[in-house]
Amino acid sequence: IFLMLKEKHQRTFDEAKRLIEAMNQKMKSYWDFNEINYNLDEARNRLVAKDNRLIQNSRYSLDTNENKAVLYLISKIQPEDEPGKLYEFNCREFQALIRWGKDASYKKIKLMLKKLGDMSWWIDLEDGEESLVRWFNIIRMDPGTGHIKIKFHEDMFPYLLELNQRTGAGQYFTSYKIQNVTLMKHKYSPRLYEILKSYQYN
Repeated sequence: IFLMLKEKHQRTFDEAKRLIEAMNQKMKSYWDFNEINYNLDEARNRLVAKDNRLIQNSRYSLDTNENKAVLYLISKIQPEDEPGKLYEFNCREFQALIRWGKDASYKKIKLMLKKLGDMSWWIDLEDGEESLVRWFNIIRMDPGTGHIKIKFHEDMFPYLLELNQRTGAGQYFTSYKIQNVTLMKHKYSPRLYEILKSYQYN
């Protein structure tokens, strides 16, 4: 009986060891892959653009890194993009951009994105209706590479896309380089900066 129990515990130990090694290998591939797969200078110079109504009339609360994560993803939107596009989010590029070090584990980033995905608030639509919206309606994560794919909520796109075309109808937008806010440390600083900038020419 003693030998049987010893053999059983040894098998359990070996299985646990193999599992830990597999997890470590996944995390190693995540860091190695992302070490070379981003252009930080290009990322810093991307523009964040929002309809002023989204800036001035929305009520939501984000901490510093959550706010920067949302702005980082908005900066990936291009004027020619169509609603429903899936955007890729590179963990290492984001971490480097906001100076969030390697202590920000995959699990920590996952929890942050879950919180952002669960957040919702009311927004006024152009036809006079109100819509309960979220930042994202799709979030997909790859633990092997650290790549994340997201899709913005469809009702958010009128406030993030085709903004130049709306200025003739008296609707204005605010744009700025994401590097203007990435070094801010207080949770309210990026939000206050946006609000003040949205009234710059008004």
